[in-house]
Amino acid sequence: MPSAPSRDSLADLGRQLDNAEHHEVWDGEPSDDDDDVSDIRVSKRFARRRRAIRVLGALAIVGTLAGGSYVLQQPKVRDEALSFVTMGHKDAAKRAGHRIATIVERLRH
Repeated sequence: MPSAPSRDSLADLGRQLDNAEHHEVWDGEPSDDDDDVSDIRVSKRFARRRRAIRVLGALAIVGTLAGGSYVLQQPKVRDEALSFVTMGHKDAAKRAGHRIATIVERLRH
């Protein structure tokens, strides 16, 4: 088991850290030393990539919705989709839909 450092060695280490060049005290103002042009370019590249991914994702969602609505125009597909969504209770859903359509028609006239 390693022994604990002595008090003198810890004091020497503290003095070395106080005298080190990299040891800074923050004076309350931001430092511009860290700013680099290459960092800015990297962030712009990532921003462009993020924007492109978002655009492609939005196009994929719109394409999926458009394709689904095109396929659902077929009556047999629409019945099967209704059966799937209502877990086999498509007849009850159709009856409820007809009742709602009748009520809406009465309110319109």
